Amino acid sequence: MTAFADLVLNDGLTTPVARTFKARANVGGKWTWKYELGGAPSMGYPTCTTQTYFSKDLNGVNRHEFITRIPTPDTVVAGVAPKLAYFCEARTSFTTSERSTAAERGDLLAFHANFLASVRAKEIVVQNDPPR
Repeated sequence: MTAFADLVLNDGLTTPVARTFKARANVGGKWTWKYELGGAPSMGYPTCTTQTYFSKDLNGVNRHEFITRIPTPDTVVAGVAPKLAYFCEARTSFTTSERSTAAERGDLLAFHANFLASVRAKEIVVQNDPPR
């Protein structure tokens, strides 16, 4: 099993730039990575979190949740505590049966990742162009 370590993820620029998200915490089974922006208040750091809920029986289901959040703080004013202006967030949840095979779980992850990387998904999210 891979150790809890930093993640290097490309951003969404036309020419992607690799960003390092620092491994920061495991609190109550929730693992967190933060991209620490220089000069920004910590409330403005983009984060990735994951948490897994395992089934308690052999015919149950496991659930794996992934959350990516990009917060945007209001403009910093001297002497005033920063406030969150807004945020963008993505949540992905995988539900897998205890009876499923590694190949089935691999297909699920690949199909979902490839859908998210597709031109159509980018049109939906980036250009606000939903299916009609």
